[in-house]
Amino acid sequence: MFPSIFGLFLNASVCYITWKYWGKYTALNSKTSVLIAINSFLEVLHQSGQFVFLYITATGINFIPALLAFEIEGYYVISTYVVTFMFLTMSIDKVIAIAFPLFSDYNEAYNKEFGLIKKLYGKCKSKFFNSMSSSSVTVL
Repeated sequence: MFPSIFGLFLNASVCYITWKYWGKYTALNSKTSVLIAINSFLEVLHQSGQFVFLYITATGINFIPALLAFEIEGYYVISTYVVTFMFLTMSIDKVIAIAFPLFSDYNEAYNKEFGLIKKLYGKCKSKFFNSMSSSSVTVL
C-alpha cells in the first residue's frame, strides 16, 4: 500500500509539473513530455485501484457483488491496459527516432546539431543525380 501512495504522489507531481510548465521550458515543450504526463495520469488511476482492496480488507467485508466489483475495478483494469499500450507505442517511436535520425524531425536539438550534415547530403545527392541526367550516355 505504501508504494502505491508513493507512486500516486510522484505520478501526480509529474502531471502537475508538465501541465503548469509545458510552454515555459524547452524540455517540457515536446510531445513526449505530454505522453509521459498522460501515462502518469493513467498510472494514478491504476494505483488508486489499490485503495479498494484496502477498504474491503479494513472493513472486514469478505465478499462484494460481482457487478459492484466490475464497476469499481473497471477503470483500474482499463487504465492498466492503456498504460501498457502507451509504453509500447512510445518505445516504438523512440526506436524509430534513434534508428533513423535523418528521417525523423523528432528531436529539434539533434536536427540543429546535424542540420549541416543533412544539407550537405542533400546537395551531394542532388549534384550526383543532376550530373547523371545531364551527361550524355551513348548506348551501342
